[in-house]
Amino acid sequence: MNRGFTQHQSNVKKISGVRFHSIASRLGFGAGFTMVETVFVVGLTVFLLFAMQSLYFSFIRLASEESAEYAARASAGGVLRTAENIVLPADRVLASHTFSTGTYTTGAETLVVRIPAIDAAGTIVPAVYDYAVIYQSGSSALLRIEASPRGFRQTRERTIGSSVTDLTFSYNNADVTQATSVTTDINVATSDGHGTSILSLEETFRIRNLSL
Repeated sequence: MNRGFTQHQSNVKKISGVRFHSIASRLGFGAGFTMVETVFVVGLTVFLLFAMQSLYFSFIRLASEESAEYAARASAGGVLRTAENIVLPADRVLASHTFSTGTYTTGAETLVVRIPAIDAAGTIVPAVYDYAVIYQSGSSALLRIEASPRGFRQTRERTIGSSVTDLTFSYNNADVTQATSVTTDINVATSDGHGTSILSLEETFRIRNLSL
């Protein structure tokens, strides 16, 4: 009887060992990769790396394009807002005016206006004027204000737009001194490293304090 029991235990061990080995083999434990499996894993890894790289560069390019477009809109918008800020309060467009830096003449590329001076409260100072000019120099749009010492505005010159390819002004009267509105047209070109983005904007402003 003991011999039978011992033999039964031996058979159980063998069967259990076979089952364990079979399950382990199916799960891949204790066995190396075949050539086909190795090629598949390497190929899948290369594909995933390539896909991630493509996604990364696509994201960088999109971000660059959006950044360039934002810069173009900021530049063009800055010029238009500045033109609005000097045309609306002006009382007339001048044929020309001599600033401390030289004489500027109103035309297709230059805008010169006369603006009634104001005090600290924003009230117009009678018979006192400030003068302003907008013009293009290279790829920059510039503003110069020459203010009366009797008014609140300050004399200054600053860049109001960059990457400007074209800045033009047109008037609703051939005699610019009789114009009642000014149209500003600006083109801005910005590069994102992959190409050039061109933005064109146009806006018309009426002279609010007209005095002809």
